[in-house]
Amino acid sequence: MIAAPAAAAPQDKAPSKAEIDAAQKTLGVIVSGLQSDKVPANVKSAIFGCIYENSLSAISQDVTKVFAANKKLDANDATIRLTVVARVCGVPPEKAVPAGKSKGR
Repeated sequence: MIAAPAAAAPQDKAPSKAEIDAAQKTLGVIVSGLQSDKVPANVKSAIFGCIYENSLSAISQDVTKVFAANKKLDANDATIRLTVVARVCGVPPEKAVPAGKSKGR
């Protein structure tokens, strides 16, 4: 017997274009981050576990909230978006920055 995947929870409403765009950007940086040799293994593991346990829409909504609350962050910068995804997924700040990037002060 083959197990069937769990059915997705029904949505109350269809996602907006902005929500779809944000989810596409978020998924893009997740895939790139998981394939990158510059992202530490522990960060990749945390992000993979996060997408395994949570829906893309939930992760994307949390990432969008972080950008809305922090206007100085560039939501179009893939490195910043990946760092926000890592933080949303529970990676401590000092480990969420990809190798070779400044951690600031």
